[in-house]
Amino acid sequence: MRKTLSPSGAREFEWCPALQGRYLAGETHPEAPVDVDFEIRCRNGTAWHTLIQRWLKAGTFTMDGLISQWRPTFERHLGGWGRHDLGKKMLRMGYPLLTNYHKRMVAVGLTRPPMLVEKQLKMPLLHGWHVTGRLDAVWQHGEPIEQNGGGLVELVDWKTGRGVKSEKTLRADWQLLTYVLLLMKRYGVERVLATIHYVARDKRVSTMLTRRDVEAKVKVRYVGIAEMYERKLFPQVNDERCSLCPFALTGRPCKGAPQ
Repeated sequence: MRKTLSPSGAREFEWCPALQGRYLAGETHPEAPVDVDFEIRCRNGTAWHTLIQRWLKAGTFTMDGLISQWRPTFERHLGGWGRHDLGKKMLRMGYPLLTNYHKRMVAVGLTRPPMLVEKQLKMPLLHGWHVTGRLDAVWQHGEPIEQNGGGLVELVDWKTGRGVKSEKTLRADWQLLTYVLLLMKRYGVERVLATIHYVARDKRVSTMLTRRDVEAKVKVRYVGIAEMYERKLFPQVNDERCSLCPFALTGRPCKGAPQ
């Protein structure tokens, strides 16, 4: 068993520990039917992340650099899914969204080399467990980062969905809090400007977070999950989630689960 936890892994465990226990024991189930719209949206999100990360690494920061790579990047990630009506719509929408994205990046002063792009970070927990996360991009603002915690960095995470969180909700976003703590632990900073850039809505939502805001709540949650894995505690949820369980859908629900 790999002793690593990510934000998505923590969510999956908390959704149903019993399900993760069955996976860990080697049980398998048939693959669920493909949801075409969901598949296309996921692949579109991956195309966006790939395009932006390559654009940032190239260091040109021009509009032409984005536009010229959009179609080949989209077609590579969508493949045959790009021929569906939703896929065609996503391709058409990409051009005006890229124009808005570039204007927004210029307006906030981020058309310059970032400190990190697509960086995997990890921190230790207990019993050999680690928390991992892949950060989209990080920029440094003002004075250089010092080992004593000086300087300010901005963590930017891109989202391609339509929903937009408020600043208050952002401060409870489990994935973002994890990324912020990983950044703090690795580089010794005490405060991070955490931003989610909603490319489909041309909006940025930011909040300033300190180590005090994130460290205890993030660690407690991950430590609790790691300890349950160590003790092989995989309780059933026994509620409406059981009706969505892939094992239940294939005729093998957990013993005592609601029907």
